[in-house]
Amino acid sequence: MNYEYRGVIHVHTIHSDGSGNIETIVDAAREAKLDFVILTDHNTLMYLKQGKEGWKDKVLVLVGEEISALKNHYLALRITRPVRPSFSVQKYVEEVARQGGIGFIAHPHFRGKPAFLIFSHRWEAWDISRYTGIEVWSYLVDWIETLNYFNLAYFHLHPEKVIEGPSLETLKKWDELTQKRPIVGICGVDAHARPLLPFQRVKILPYHYVFSTLRNHLLLSAPLSGELLTDKALIYQALEKGNCFFAYDLLADSTGFLFSGHQGEASVVMGETLSLGKEITLEVKAPEEGEIRIIHNGHLEKNFPDREVYWEVKEEGTYRIEVYLKDKPWIFSNPIYVKLNK
Repeated sequence: MNYEYRGVIHVHTIHSDGSGNIETIVDAAREAKLDFVILTDHNTLMYLKQGKEGWKDKVLVLVGEEISALKNHYLALRITRPVRPSFSVQKYVEEVARQGGIGFIAHPHFRGKPAFLIFSHRWEAWDISRYTGIEVWSYLVDWIETLNYFNLAYFHLHPEKVIEGPSLETLKKWDELTQKRPIVGICGVDAHARPLLPFQRVKILPYHYVFSTLRNHLLLSAPLSGELLTDKALIYQALEKGNCFFAYDLLADSTGFLFSGHQGEASVVMGETLSLGKEITLEVKAPEEGEIRIIHNGHLEKNFPDREVYWEVKEEGTYRIEVYLKDKPWIFSNPIYVKLNK
């Protein structure tokens, strides 16, 4: 049995370039009905050092770091000491792994917006190893990409109008990489809630709003208990294994979505592997009827206007699911891997 919990990853606070303290962020998370929040300030673990990690008002607050060089930003989770950026990307990725941490490439194809003094933070070190996964869909990047001085006011008031989904370049790269080894896909909100100058009280993409948009839904092997160390281990285990999906919950609540595989008595969920041999059935259950797309090795294999789909698999490869609701991107699963017995 799996237990589903939802939360946000990639949140900045007053300890780097965000506007909110931990109390503000917890209030926003509670308002958005989140189970967990993972803070990732630039090059610091200050809230961890201050002992602020833990359950707060029924929200589990975990503290990671965004290792932030000029390029090649890396979300480092489950670490105990800050990791400094360096010219060697492999060096800081190795240090995260050495601490028993997991890491996700942040906004890998972000072109930036020089007109707003927001510069590119593209990931260029694709030859490295030992990273856990990729931030496939970044809310802030999605919002920024089409901004200009003429539409800024409108999209500040109506941010949902500009959200288009993950970068096609990032999806293509993710599919390419998952054909070589498991690579976990997550979404990140990259929340800052910066003031709109000169109106200090008006925030750009405030926390409470952003926390209602892109969310990671984790499938845990046991329910959260309220005990920090146990619950922290469960959250990071699900992220490390890819037992999760991410969704644009502003469209509709995606809670209850499930992508699973069945072979005889054996069943697996997203992030796990089945071997070709006995008949394999893949199953998708969505909370609402939408367009269910089956992506096999990066290519659209089938699509169904439905909320529940079963189909037999006879080829090896990487299978993941996309669900579109009212022609808009909604749910993206992590893959199930089907391999030949060797």
